[in-house]
Amino acid sequence: MKDVNINFDSYYINQGDSSFKDIPFKGNSGNVGQSGCGVCCAAMIICRELELTSNADKAAVIKKVIADSTNNKGELTYSPITYDGKTFTWTTVSDMAAQINNEVPVICQLSGHYVLVNGFDTSETGFSAYLIKDPGARANTNLAQPMEEYGETIKSKRILTAQ
Repeated sequence: MKDVNINFDSYYINQGDSSFKDIPFKGNSGNVGQSGCGVCCAAMIICRELELTSNADKAAVIKKVIADSTNNKGELTYSPITYDGKTFTWTTVSDMAAQINNEVPVICQLSGHYVLVNGFDTSETGFSAYLIKDPGARANTNLAQPMEEYGETIKSKRILTAQ
């Protein structure tokens, strides 16, 4: 492995931010502030790909992710997302380290939470070596931190790529 840090600073979305938290899911099943971590991770990838940095643009992308890739319970369905003429498709991956090594961000699903893995720090070990953008807690910078709350089980690892 090598040190990798895919820059998401301008594209970071906190699900509790006032610009995003009240965006509703389909079927009156809650909102982004309550359970939008997965949607926010997908939106960060799309915003980075399309170089969208304003809160208005980020909110529009979040709404499109909800429309295209969630069900009436607000859960991700992993259906393709089309935004601004590009279609983004989900792919399940087994080797998160290999994706990061190739500078491809990974959406990591824990038990009850999603984070965006955007890098690797070779000076750290274990899950602490994986750098993250956590839509639920900006202060979390490595994968070990949300795992303290949600457990070390990784339920899925997915990439979202433009076609």
